[in-house]
Amino acid sequence: MNSFVNITDISQDSPVSPILFLIYISQLFKNNFKLAVRLISYIDDIAIVVSSKTIHENCYMLQNAAKTLIDWGKSHNILFDMKKTELIHFDSSNKSLNKSVKIINNRIYSQTVVK
Repeated sequence: MNSFVNITDISQDSPVSPILFLIYISQLFKNNFKLAVRLISYIDDIAIVVSSKTIHENCYMLQNAAKTLIDWGKSHNILFDMKKTELIHFDSSNKSLNKSVKIINNRIYSQTVVK
């Protein structure tokens, strides 16, 4: 007798759902990005963290990392909710508040506080 779990049949409210999701996306965190880009995850939330000498370079790196993430998601039947996407820059000036990142057809504007 063969038994298996079809992940699509498990509701998001199930206690096992986040664990199965983390196992499913674990390959995403292995060598898919350049060294200057880090992915941080908590349950089903993923943060893209970049660091460089300029805000302009950061925005460019974030856009490329987001594209890589979205392309990987498409090939693995995962959709990312753009409504929940937020951007914050950490720098010593307020100039970064004007800098946004374009992801697909969405422009994400920097905020002073994110969830």
